[in-house]
Amino acid sequence: MNQDQLKESLDQLTDNRDFTVIYTGRESLKIGGLYNLETGEILIHNRNFSTDNQIMLEAIHQLSHHLLFLAENQTTQRHSARFYIIYQELIKKAVTLSLVEDDDSKFIQKAVQKGREHTIFLKEYGGILIELYDYCMKKHLSFGDMLHRKLNMTETEAKSLMSMYAVDIPEDLNGDFARKVSMIKKSKDRELAIESGVIKKAVAPKEPEEEVVFLAKELERLNKKIQKEQERVEEIRLLLEGLES
Repeated sequence: MNQDQLKESLDQLTDNRDFTVIYTGRESLKIGGLYNLETGEILIHNRNFSTDNQIMLEAIHQLSHHLLFLAENQTTQRHSARFYIIYQELIKKAVTLSLVEDDDSKFIQKAVQKGREHTIFLKEYGGILIELYDYCMKKHLSFGDMLHRKLNMTETEAKSLMSMYAVDIPEDLNGDFARKVSMIKKSKDRELAIESGVIKKAVAPKEPEEEVVFLAKELERLNKKIQKEQERVEEIRLLLEGLES
């Protein structure tokens, strides 16, 4: 798959096609590619990969940065909760269109099943701890003391398990992640974490000065893109003149 074919494949995944795809011809030990916010270029270190499927997965990752940048005016390439929602939706669409292969080997299935069993166990344990808490209250016993002496558990650990049961956390989440999600107080934030697989970090709102900086960078990016397109138009015009003469 060359870079033009890759661009055509990515265009099938989104209506917003204001980006270009470039193979760097390089190999990198650190990253497989990157997205240039200023030029709208998806750069792929194609020598890192041995199959089209690997290249496509990396390109979808970088396309997610592009779409997030346009949607939320992000000036940094953070892997936020919203990023992973975009990424997962693109992957689902790519699988449906047979642009990528979804690996579902027995090893993955086994790991997914064990994670589900782990979460089910933790939820059931949380329900038992709630019953224990109610019992301690009725008998005027110290719930914290009971946890430490009988279960070797802190109250914080117990609270996370009890929350898993109380909010009825989905059983298809990984157990450790499910515990963290159950501790999120706001239901909207909890739903976002479940959908994206990422727990949202608090981000301070942008100051007006930051918005001005972003708009200035966006204007510079567009001007560079226009200049590049104009240069390409001139190259094609000269080629045509050469062919016609």
